Amino acid sequence: MEIKDVKQVNKGSLKLVFSVSFPELDITVRDFKLMSGSKGSWVSSPAREYQDQEGKKKYYNFFVVGEARKEQFQARCLELLKPYIQTAGPSVFDAPPIQQTGTAPMPEAGPEVQEEIPW
Repeated sequence: MEIKDVKQVNKGSLKLVFSVSFPELDITVRDFKLMSGSKGSWVSSPAREYQDQEGKKKYYNFFVVGEARKEQFQARCLELLKPYIQTAGPSVFDAPPIQQTGTAPMPEAGPEVQEEIPW
């Protein structure tokens, strides 16, 4: 697994946008986001925003990792992003730094994620 096309954003909780490449499979997935909030930092998968029938904002994830691998994937992405975060300097984060081991905490509340394709 490799991290590519890293772009510093620093817009609210959104800090970086990047791609994840799996060279052994010749697959690259774009539009992952490094987010940072009061509970720490986490990786957000590429998603499409839409409104449900009641006009409520929801998100449909394009890249879904099974529960058994989710924490491992999150930790690996954060580990591979460390050089980019260090290059950007301390101003990149308003929140606590990325955890050095384990997984990043997820926010307590966030947008609801739709599991089925809404269109």
